[in-house]
Parts: sequence; C-alpha cells; structure tokens
Amino acid sequence: MSTITNDPNNLLGFVGRATVSSTSGTSRGGSGSGGDWFAAMARALGQNLDTQAAKITDLSQVVGSGGDKPSDMVAVTTAALEMQFKSNSAAGAIDAVGKGLETTARKG
Repeated sequence: MSTITNDPNNLLGFVGRATVSSTSGTSRGGSGSGGDWFAAMARALGQNLDTQAAKITDLSQVVGSGGDKPSDMVAVTTAALEMQFKSNSAAGAIDAVGKGLETTARKG
C-alpha cells in the first residue's frame, strides 16, 4: 500500500500535494477545475524530475572528480535508472489522465 509523504522524491506524495494544493478553480468538477489540477499534476511531476536530475548531476560530479569507487558508480547508475522510471511513470500518468479528461469531455 502506498503512503503519501512530504518527501519530494516520493512521486505519489509529490503529486498528491500538488493536486490538493491547487488554489484556482473548484475542488470538485466545477467549471475550469480540470485544467487546474491537471496542470498542477504536470508541474509536480516536472519538479520531481528536476530534483532527480540534480541528484544525478551531483553524483556525476563526484565520479568526474575522481570518485571512481564502485559504490560511486553504482550510485550514479541507480539514480539514472530511478530517473528513467520516474520519467516513464510521469509520461504514463499524464497520458492516462489526459485521455480520461478527453473521454469525460466527450460525454459531457
């Protein structure tokens, strides 16, 4: 079971905070609410990816400055794979929600 936390590296928690904290529009299905929370979700996912990219950059600089220990190399590889997972998840989430909003708009 997933838990929403305040950790910016927890993708679910990050998206949960961003969608709840959107202040424009109405909170439930009112006029204009779809774009507001959808944009907030996209921004949150993007910010999470920015955070992960910064982590990769920091770890890469350690390796680039002579930190060639196996643990340093594993840390960079792990961060890069985590970035790939988060990027794929973000793209999938945006696509799925976008298609859902499109379907809802057609029925309305």
